[in-house]
Amino acid sequence: MSTSAISHLVVVPSNSNDRRTTFFQGYSDFWYPDFIKILRCLVFFPHDASDIYFSGESFVKARSIGACLQVDFLRADLLKKYLNMGYNPLIVLWSTDETVDYVEDAISKTLLKPLHITVSKRKGVTSITELDEEVVNKLIDGLFGRAASADSELNKFRVFLESQGFRKRENVRLRLNAKGHNCTEALIEVLVNYGAQIKVKGIKPSGSTTEHISGMLHLMAEIGRLQELSATRLLN
Repeated sequence: MSTSAISHLVVVPSNSNDRRTTFFQGYSDFWYPDFIKILRCLVFFPHDASDIYFSGESFVKARSIGACLQVDFLRADLLKKYLNMGYNPLIVLWSTDETVDYVEDAISKTLLKPLHITVSKRKGVTSITELDEEVVNKLIDGLFGRAASADSELNKFRVFLESQGFRKRENVRLRLNAKGHNCTEALIEVLVNYGAQIKVKGIKPSGSTTEHISGMLHLMAEIGRLQELSATRLLN
C-alpha cells in the first residue's frame, strides 16, 4: 500500500559500539553535539510529504487524527547493504562530519536518490543551517516527486495536493510562554506549525513532575482552543 509517510534514517559512526560512553547515562559520546542538532531539527521537519501542503488549521486537524513518526538509526558501514535491500523512496538520510562521506558514497548509484541532509558543510549536500520553510518545502516536494514517479497511487495523491498549492502556515498572532522539555516538544511543534510564536523556558531538573504536567496541560489547552476555533469557523 502506498504511503506518503517520510522515513528518517540517522546515520551514526561505524564504531558507535566502541565509543566512550558518558558516566551517568551510558550514551556514546558521538551524540553530542552534532546528533543532538539532528534530533532537534526532526522536531520541526515534516514527517509526511503531505505536510507541506497543509494550512495551519488543516495541519492541526491532520495531527489530531494522528501521524506517523519513523526515525531510525543505522551504522554508516551498514548503509549500502540497507539501501541495496530496498527502501522507502520517501527517505531522508541525516549525517554529520563523521558520516557524510559514507552517505554520499552509498547513495551515489541509487536510482531513486534519497534526500541527504547533514550537519557538516559539504559542497553539493544540503546543510541543516540552510533549512527554512521555503527550502524544506522545495526539498520535500522534490523528494515526493521522485517517489511519485515510480508509484502511480502516490502520484495521484501528489497531483491532488499540488492542485491545492503550497499553503504557508497562517500567522495566528498567538504568543505563548511554554515550559520546555522533551515531554512538551511535540505539543510545541503543533503550535509552531500553526504559526504561534513561543518563548520556551526549560524545566529545571528535580524529583517533581508537577512542572512537566502543568506544562503539558497548558499547551494541550491552547491546542484545544485552536481546534474549537477551527470547528466554529467550519460551522459558520
